[in-house]
Amino acid sequence: MAAQQERGQPPFLIRRLTAEPGLRARIETAERLGVAPRRLDGWEPAETTVYEYDAGRLVRSVTVREPEWSEQDRAWMAALVGYRASLCPCGCGHPAEQTQAHESDGRTFVVPPPVRCRARTALVQAQAQYEDTPQPEALLWSVERR
Repeated sequence: MAAQQERGQPPFLIRRLTAEPGLRARIETAERLGVAPRRLDGWEPAETTVYEYDAGRLVRSVTVREPEWSEQDRAWMAALVGYRASLCPCGCGHPAEQTQAHESDGRTFVVPPPVRCRARTALVQAQAQYEDTPQPEALLWSVERR
């Protein structure tokens, strides 16, 4: 991946993961499932079996299977690690090079108004009724839609 690196820029695959959320979701899905990205796309490894006979009698068979993880698949996983390492450690989800840039004074980012989660609101209200019960932290909660 070092050959792909340009001056001051992350490697090409990391830049693609940063710029293309759909691609990043595909690579992250493969990671979560523990399969190579090309396997997620429907690829199946080829298998070849060679049979050896002696006087018409099978004496040996050897099956060779194509490896699951290609060099490209491993590069995508390494790029995913690099992409995650490039994010701001505060957890905002933005690239650290943007959030921590000295020329950025805070006006570079805009915070839209919050959106309320109605399920969480109902949960917090229900939990408040049990604050004075013994060991309220031991209560297990769920939220269901009517």
